[in-house]
Amino acid sequence: MLAVLVLIPGTASDETLDLRRHFFASSRLFFSLGAVLLVQLAVVDSVVGEQAFFGSENLFRLPGVLVAGVAASSTDERLHTALAIVSGLLMVGFLVLGSGH
Repeated sequence: MLAVLVLIPGTASDETLDLRRHFFASSRLFFSLGAVLLVQLAVVDSVVGEQAFFGSENLFRLPGVLVAGVAASSTDERLHTALAIVSGLLMVGFLVLGSGH
């Protein structure tokens, strides 16, 4: 829900919508929320899910936190493109290797 509030711009009907500008204007909040969520998932899985904190899932979450932190602190379009590719690779690695219990 919070991601929707950050990602979807509210505009009046006579305004021109610049999605690139909106993306970079809201990217700090969006990617900061993503980093906090990844940390929360790591802690909850370790405490409630009885998984090792340094288990395979968290080995993919830690780089995800770093990627989200870099994305939150930058407005460089090329860097965001590269981070999207890295994030996709992390997701594939997590799904293939990290989620096997």
